[in-house]
Amino acid sequence: MSGFYLLGYLVPVAVFILGASGYFRRFILKRRGVCVTGARAGESWNAGIYSLIVHYKDQDGDKHRLSVSPENVPKGSSSKISVVYDPKKPDSALSEFELRKSAWKTTDMLFCCLGFGIAVGYTVAVLTMR
Repeated sequence: MSGFYLLGYLVPVAVFILGASGYFRRFILKRRGVCVTGARAGESWNAGIYSLIVHYKDQDGDKHRLSVSPENVPKGSSSKISVVYDPKKPDSALSEFELRKSAWKTTDMLFCCLGFGIAVGYTVAVLTMR
């Protein structure tokens, strides 16, 4: 019967892994990322979420697209935005401003804390039911 309770940890573990994978991506970009200047190509409303579209070229000259939240771009920035991308996976990129943000101010941290919080809450609920 106790093995059944372990299934309740699937959701918090999945949420935590989602946040941790974002941290891993940040770690890789900070370690081996290449900074280039991207051009602001427009705006997008996807599922009610406003974002800026930035086009950048990798070292091979291939063009890539990055969707950036307006708060992850410096205030008063022009049509040029600094982008850091992974040379081994050029589609993996973040704005330089977003990459320099403190870890506590990222969505990745939100998912890590949320997953941990759900797991603690579930544990307390299971222990009080016995």
